[in-house]
Amino acid sequence: MPSLCSQFVIQPNGCLLKNHAVSFDKTTAELSYTDFVLGTHEIANAAFFDGVLSPPIHSVRLAASSQIKQAVEQFRHVFVPELSAPCTANPEHLILDFGTENVDEINYYICQKHTFLNTLNLFDYIRACTINPMQFLHIKPTSTQVLWKNADLLEQQITTKLAIQYYSLA
Repeated sequence: MPSLCSQFVIQPNGCLLKNHAVSFDKTTAELSYTDFVLGTHEIANAAFFDGVLSPPIHSVRLAASSQIKQAVEQFRHVFVPELSAPCTANPEHLILDFGTENVDEINYYICQKHTFLNTLNLFDYIRACTINPMQFLHIKPTSTQVLWKNADLLEQQITTKLAIQYYSLA
């Protein structure tokens, strides 16, 4: 079973894990997490990445445009392409919506809107793009993972070079 490893992994429940591998069991269709530092055995077929692994990005606007009003009531829904002021919302109740799930478009907006979003901690930023929309849309975890690369992991901040890349464990 192939695995992806990284310094940080965010689980679908929002829990942040350090130095873990993510695997997908095709028979049970479930993700599993293994600490590769404390593990008692080597992880086979593992690829190590520098960055943060998370569930995929979801767009509330794209998935359920009729539910935008409800999303605004439950969460602070921010449509990133239209963002024109620093985001100061409580990150626990924030959805950052790119209006797309296209990697190139998302990477463009990550770079273009950096100055408005750099007030957020890296992990809160990732949760607002992935975990909060997943919870709102009731999306179950899949074998797809996003690698958030070129972030400042030491200071836990986004950078102007932050970018994403999708990987499938299936």
